[in-house]
Amino acid sequence: MEIIIAAPQSDSHVVAISLINDFLELIGVKTHYLGACCSVDRMAECLSQNKGVTHIVISAANGHAVADLQGLTELKAKYPVQVFLGGKVDLSSGDSAEACYKKIKGVDKYFGDIQALTHHFSCLCEQEANLCKSL
Repeated sequence: MEIIIAAPQSDSHVVAISLINDFLELIGVKTHYLGACCSVDRMAECLSQNKGVTHIVISAANGHAVADLQGLTELKAKYPVQVFLGGKVDLSSGDSAEACYKKIKGVDKYFGDIQALTHHFSCLCEQEANLCKSL
């Protein structure tokens, strides 16, 4: 499994994405850490150079992800990846984070906290390992 880890274009935080990246590497996932202030175009560039990527994990902190992540639909039309988003998605409305993430076309799942995300990937890795054992 290969995963891109990034924060949206106008987001300069790195704590959450660094923790996510470290955890995924510890459980054996190959990561492509793009860091903070990452545009959708930069994610597409990474996908074009790394054909094994199956997921993109985006962690937002400043509340501008709805604006920053326009273009995910086009990216997903070209590359078969799942996009997961977590954090503070939109400050401009009074909507819940769950409702805000639905405004971003191309996001497959929203994770409200880092524990839910890490649990999800732990389960995926376990499933992948069990599948390999059965072959």
